[in-house]
Amino acid sequence: MNAVKKMLLLGFLAFGVLQVNAQGLTDAEESTGYSTLGRHSISFHYGIPSVQKMVANTVNNIVDFQFRETGPFHVKYQYRAGRVFEWGLMLNYQESSFNWTDSLESNRVDAQIGADVSSFNAIARMNLHFLKSGMHNFYLGMGLGFSYWKVNPIGGIVIDDEVNLAIPNFLSLKGVLPAGEFVLGYRGFLNKQVGISAELGLTKSIFQAGLTYRFN
Repeated sequence: MNAVKKMLLLGFLAFGVLQVNAQGLTDAEESTGYSTLGRHSISFHYGIPSVQKMVANTVNNIVDFQFRETGPFHVKYQYRAGRVFEWGLMLNYQESSFNWTDSLESNRVDAQIGADVSSFNAIARMNLHFLKSGMHNFYLGMGLGFSYWKVNPIGGIVIDDEVNLAIPNFLSLKGVLPAGEFVLGYRGFLNKQVGISAELGLTKSIFQAGLTYRFN
């Protein structure tokens, strides 16, 4: 069984558990206003595929290089301001590395050129909820904020095994850029506090999923 089939199977099993729990808890949840004013939640997500990886795969069709990444990791805080509106803050972080290696034997030149890239986003969010439910949250999420980027070039060029031309430090880049996101999201709770959650849309990754914990 491949990884996709395993993920689908786990998804169906989790949804079944959610349905069983929802039958016994929805009335109690709604009677105490669990989906309305004053509830807080924190979500921890991992995203795939990242926008950087998508760009790398596109460029890799032209120039063959190695790409590695860590993340993106997403952390979200949400405050339920009512049945429809939810306010929050999203933080995410990602590291990646590009490395291109080539050897031109006729010119006796070896090149190892690449860059380490890290980025951090902080975005203020608003979620619009579609359902009046304490156990299942379908929502439209949108937000604006900033992104801090840092690019450190690595490697160099060796000529005739003697002349070593390192990548100059002044090519290092860093700065702050505007950032935003627009997603469709779902949270389903296994009990009153813990649930699974996922989002699909325009952010640092196309899809992200993980766990959510909610509290008063």
